[in-house]
Parts: sequence; structure tokens; C-alpha cells
Amino acid sequence: QRAPTPSAAAELAVPDREEQWNILQNLQQNISENMQKRLKLCYNELEQYNLALERKPAHHIWKRDFDQLEQAGQTLQIQIQRRMQA
Repeated sequence: QRAPTPSAAAELAVPDREEQWNILQNLQQNISENMQKRLKLCYNELEQYNLALERKPAHHIWKRDFDQLEQAGQTLQIQIQRRMQA
């Protein structure tokens, strides 16, 4: 770009402080809003998990998982014995 005077060239070369301030303010607001949205989503997921735990207490969930793991262990033991015999 061309400028008619050195001061006009300086104005073109240097960004407007107020405009830069407004851009920073907008970025800060967007970041803040996004953080609030993410926190709200996390809170909602935590609430859903808590409701699920209230409906089915944790010890039932753990027992079910333990039973499945125990059954898988027994199946594995049987397969190992069969392979060793074969």
C-alpha cells in the first residue's frame, strides 16, 4: 500500500489499539463461554452417572463385573488345561 505522508504510513502499518483490544475482549468472552459450556456438559454427564448409580448401586455393578471376570478366568483355566492335555 501507498500512503500520502509518513504519518499516514505509520497509521497503516500499526494496528489500531482499540480494535486489537476489542478483538482480545471478544476472544476472552468466547473462551469464557466455551469453558462454561464444557463445564455444564461435564456436570450433566456427572449427574447422569450419579442417577445411574442411584438406580443401581455401585456394589451391584462391581459384583456383575466381578462375576463376569471370574467366569472368564474359569473359562481360561479350562482352555489351558485342555491345551496342556492335548
